Amino acid sequence: MTDYLQALLVTCMQAKKYGIDCFYDYHTHVNALTLGIYRNGYHSNPDRTFDDLYWICLDEEEELVIKKLKSCIELLEWIIRDKEAENHAI
Repeated sequence: MTDYLQALLVTCMQAKKYGIDCFYDYHTHVNALTLGIYRNGYHSNPDRTFDDLYWICLDEEEELVIKKLKSCIELLEWIIRDKEAENHAI
């Protein structure tokens, strides 16, 4: 599971290059991860509400946690590809 947690963090850092702000927070007291995504950056959203928000309890079955982490990684990769396509269209 650690590999997927690290991969998600790396993907969040890559997303920043495209103006996507990710809030990757580990909550030790409940062994959970939250991932908040601003698809067009934090400052583009005057309400400061996330475009996407995920809560992943890391105490669930490992297979389920990995599935959720993979889904978050895949979503971020899709958003990045969409941003790349926008940049090439300009």
